[in-house]
Amino acid sequence: MTEDTPKPAQTILDRNAIVALDDRRVALIDVPEWGGAVRARQLSVRDREEVELALKLDEKNTGGTINKHMAVYVAASLVTETGERMFDAEDVETILKSKNGAVIDTLYARLRQLNGLDLDDDDSPGK
Repeated sequence: MTEDTPKPAQTILDRNAIVALDDRRVALIDVPEWGGAVRARQLSVRDREEVELALKLDEKNTGGTINKHMAVYVAASLVTETGERMFDAEDVETILKSKNGAVIDTLYARLRQLNGLDLDDDDSPGK
């Protein structure tokens, strides 16, 4: 990384400014099959790590599936109006057993877009 001279109006951020900033975007995603929209927040680095760890443990214990991956990702991404996670790890099985797979597929694709992950990446599930 090279260091450029800042533009006159550009603010140089310090540690405190960076730490205090919530840079994760929240988006409303329309889910007509559910009769409304859901609020989704970009995953933090820690959130991504938790999702990856949960999936690695599941893969080790049960072989893992793409559907489980999508359900874990959806559960980690959907939030309430106050920004709290709507679902926890125990809800993943409920999502797998009771939700329309096509809806979860669509949500998963939108959540990957929200997080800046291209669906054609080599690290996509199932590749």
